[in-house]
Amino acid sequence: MILIGAIGCAAAVWLLAAAALTPSPPRIRWSHPEQGRLRDVGWPWSAGRWEGARLVVSATTALAFALAGQDASAGLAIGALGPTIALRVRSDGRRERAAGLALDQLRAVRAALASGASLVESIRRGVAAITDELAARPLRLVVRQFAVGLSLADALRDAATQADPRLRPALRTLAIGVDERLPVPQLCALAEAVIERLTFEEQLSSEVRARTSGVQIQIWAMAAIVPGLAMYLAATVPMVGETLRSPLGTHLLLPAAAILELLGIAVARRAARASAA
Repeated sequence: MILIGAIGCAAAVWLLAAAALTPSPPRIRWSHPEQGRLRDVGWPWSAGRWEGARLVVSATTALAFALAGQDASAGLAIGALGPTIALRVRSDGRRERAAGLALDQLRAVRAALASGASLVESIRRGVAAITDELAARPLRLVVRQFAVGLSLADALRDAATQADPRLRPALRTLAIGVDERLPVPQLCALAEAVIERLTFEEQLSSEVRARTSGVQIQIWAMAAIVPGLAMYLAATVPMVGETLRSPLGTHLLLPAAAILELLGIAVARRAARASAA
């Protein structure tokens, strides 16, 4: 015991000395993992309020499950995961819509360049041509950073880091054109080449999505078969219904089936997207 106490005192003295001699202790920076998705869907408050809202939903769902005679922990898990799933679905939808408007922005920029406007003015017209806030964010960031003194090439590169992956090559290509000090007609030709490439990629992606749409339907159909079969057996076979209504069913079988069902849907959708990419 004396040896353990001596080691503890030595460790405490060493930590105090290290804290005193450290000129500036390291700061731990943490950002909410869903901060970007909250910004995409237009969440007007902080991430802390989002967690508070999710806690309220979890508690309400758990209370509803408890009043219905079900396992409250299952309701707590559903209430915790439900807002996250809804947030991801909505943010993915908005991102897909914003990515679809990227070509319209670039066409507006190219049209302005063809009319003789400068690249900055063309980008402003491209921003004005889009009403979707998420789609206009990268080019609006370019205009804002250029207005505060950042070079146009650096502003394009910074905006590329926050843009949709399909728009990043276009912004980086325009940044290279600015670095090379290309005149406006050559910038217009460069934008035309970028638009042709994005148009081809969009057509290819549409064809792939059309070919994989049957796979997506099969995924949801297979996901609906298992709960439908369980409900049918519970209604027609009394022993199955009693088992599902027993503590074994409500505490183990049904939660495990729901978890496995969600995991299967997620894995199948990821595999379908990977094959489409």
